[in-house]
Amino acid sequence: MSSSPRSSCPPRLADLRRWSSRPPLAGGLALLGTLILTLALAGCGGSGGAGTSTKRSTPPPRSTLGTIAVSSPAFQPGGAMPRRYTCDGAGVSPPLRWLGVPAGSVELLLLAIDLDGRHTGAVQWAVAGLPPSSPGIAAGRLPAGAVVGRNSAGEARWGGICGASGRLHHVAFLLYALNRRLGLKAGFDVVTVRGDLKDTTLARGLTVATYERR
Repeated sequence: MSSSPRSSCPPRLADLRRWSSRPPLAGGLALLGTLILTLALAGCGGSGGAGTSTKRSTPPPRSTLGTIAVSSPAFQPGGAMPRRYTCDGAGVSPPLRWLGVPAGSVELLLLAIDLDGRHTGAVQWAVAGLPPSSPGIAAGRLPAGAVVGRNSAGEARWGGICGASGRLHHVAFLLYALNRRLGLKAGFDVVTVRGDLKDTTLARGLTVATYERR
């Protein structure tokens, strides 16, 4: 494993893992989402050269952002990801639910970030074009109009969480409510949305699952 993508990340990782096991509320949730997104898009691994970037994305002031409640009927916050949604099973994308998408939202963007992958903050899944009227997504399905971007493996899909035996992975699912359409196409590069999220996010939310291959 290369150490170069991790050079500036260990202190943030310690906080992320601690907060992931005890999901924060209010301002803590906003901070956690910011740190995860920073890891994924700017300097701690990911696709499209994110592992070598030194820039950091600064989100809008937290006081201006709403909070979306994100959950899953498949796992408890901070709980284990069922086998079906991992590489040990069928590798089906997990179901998610959300509440609190604010008025004025035009599009939802979903990111799944593995905080303990081969590259710290690896993007496992990226879905744009989700309708704000949707209450969530079903297992293995996406609504019409949704497009899937490339993950850190360069694949436009959810491949199922995977990893070395005996290593605990924390997987964060982040949902962003945006005030305009991004117009992304299938296979988009997650790194390219960094500036869009900075300028267009109305609210965000997250939930975290864990995975350990046995």
